[in-house]
Amino acid sequence: MFKEIKTIKSRVTMALAAVMLLSAADVHAAPITQPTGLSFGASYRLVFVTSGTTTATSTDIATYNTFVSNAANAVSELAALSTTWSAIGSTATVDARDNTNTNPSSAGVPIYLLDGSSLVAASNTDFWDGTISSAIDLDENGNTFSGSSRVWAGTNANGTKSPSRVLGDVSGQTRRGLKTATNDDWIMFANDLSIGQLSLYAISDVITISEDSPIPEPGMMLIFGAGLIGLVAIRRRRQI
Repeated sequence: MFKEIKTIKSRVTMALAAVMLLSAADVHAAPITQPTGLSFGASYRLVFVTSGTTTATSTDIATYNTFVSNAANAVSELAALSTTWSAIGSTATVDARDNTNTNPSSAGVPIYLLDGSSLVAASNTDFWDGTISSAIDLDENGNTFSGSSRVWAGTNANGTKSPSRVLGDVSGQTRRGLKTATNDDWIMFANDLSIGQLSLYAISDVITISEDSPIPEPGMMLIFGAGLIGLVAIRRRRQI
C-alpha cells in the first residue's frame, strides 16, 4: 500500500511539473492586463505596439483608431476588458494627446505595458514630458515585438501634431518613432514615406479594478486543477 501511494505521488509530481512548464509558456505568450501591486478601485491604462502594420496615408484619425482596436480585440484577454483603444498618433486636425485623452491638462492615471509590471508613465504629464520609463516594445500578445522598430506617430514629444509630418500629410511623409527608445525618439525619431507599412502605438481607455482580487495568471487554474485531481487520486487509494 505504501509503495502504491508513493508511486501515485511521484506521478502526480511529474504531471504537475509538466503542467507548470506548459503554463510558464502560456504566461510568456499572453498579455497581463492587471499590473501587479494594484488593488480594488485602482485605475490605470495599458499600452502596446501593434504586431500588424499599416500605411500612414489616411487623414482620418478614426482609421488608425480602428486599426489598433482591431488588433487589441483580436486578443481574448484584451477584448475581455471591454475598453476603448486609441492610436497614439496625430493628424492635421487631431493631436495625439487629445485623441488618447492624455492631455497634460488633466492628471490622468499610470500607464503600463502588457507584462504586468513595466510602468511607461505615472501620469499624463509624465507621458508627454519627452521621456518614458519603459520602451513600448511589447505587442498586443504581450510578446517583445521583433519586427521593425519604426512606429507611425506624426507627433511631437509633447503630444501635439508634428508640423508638416502628421499622419496623412499631403507631403507624403510622416513623423515616426522608435519602439526601442525611452527618450523623445520613442515618438519623434525621423520621417518616412507615408506609403510604407509600419506599426502603431495603441493605448486603452482608463481601466478601474472592480474586484479586490488579482487576475489569475494564465495557466494557474490548470495547475490548481491538476493538483486537485492528484490529491483526490491519492485519497481514493488510501481508502481502498
